[in-house]
Amino acid sequence: MYVTGTIELVVVLLFSISIVCRNNRYKTVTSFYGNVLLLGLMAGAILTEMFIRPRKAPFLPFPRTVLGMLSVIQIISGFTLLRRKC
Repeated sequence: MYVTGTIELVVVLLFSISIVCRNNRYKTVTSFYGNVLLLGLMAGAILTEMFIRPRKAPFLPFPRTVLGMLSVIQIISGFTLLRRKC
């Protein structure tokens, strides 16, 4: 419970830094790491929903799947941006 909340706080901080930051490279790196953490968080939430919860709610994995797919798209685009800048 506390670990998940801490990771969520780190994701929010990384996304906030990437919005405020003016340096494009730093913005890309913070956004990339935020999306990686978000993807891991959503994967853990989906696995918890499927295997650990005694009463499964069928609607809960949908927003987590959407957020996971969006973070995969952002990771791929951020990775290509990082490769071009190096």
